[in-house]
Amino acid sequence: MKCDICQTHRSSNQKEPMLSQEIPENPWQTVGTDLFSWNSWNSSQEFRRFAEYWGFQHITSSPRYPQSNDLAEKTVQTAKRILTKAKQDKMDPYLSLLEYRNTPVDGLKSPAQILMSRRLRSILPSTTAQLRPQVTPQSLVQERREECQLRQKRHYDTSARPLLTPQAGALIHYQQEDGTWQPATIVKPAETPRSYHIKTGDDHTPPQDTKRQH
Repeated sequence: MKCDICQTHRSSNQKEPMLSQEIPENPWQTVGTDLFSWNSWNSSQEFRRFAEYWGFQHITSSPRYPQSNDLAEKTVQTAKRILTKAKQDKMDPYLSLLEYRNTPVDGLKSPAQILMSRRLRSILPSTTAQLRPQVTPQSLVQERREECQLRQKRHYDTSARPLLTPQAGALIHYQQEDGTWQPATIVKPAETPRSYHIKTGDDHTPPQDTKRQH
């Protein structure tokens, strides 16, 4: 396809087979987050300074490609709903988030129980027995997560196929937010699979871009 106009307005690429994230073996080994705006408030620069100060590696996903950070994106939407409801009801948002952390997920214990082996005390009535520590075996969590990943991958991959892997210096087209494609050059692979640093015609280099065309 050599027509520039056709290249600009071509359809999105077919999705590629799912790459499942490695399931962490220990608490806080891998943390997925989404730097989002809420109520006209941004926190991205603060987080960059936070990562530098505490000395951990911050790997970003591709812009405008939420599938690469799907679990964090889903959690952010849940958190935004909780914060919005609390604000409208003039309630303490931290109490709402506390109850969310005490809620069981995916047929397992709550996030608080998985992380700290106990329920968090809140303003809801609870018995002494309910607040006693109870260790959730890591092997059980690992097994349930792996089963969930396999089910998701089997379903997702039924309509997916691999795409060619471009090399540094390759001329490609990258998809913009409005769905159109613009020419660029691959600079180098990024930190995450299927992501690349690219150079556009205006010498701007986006961090990563997985929705490539070649």
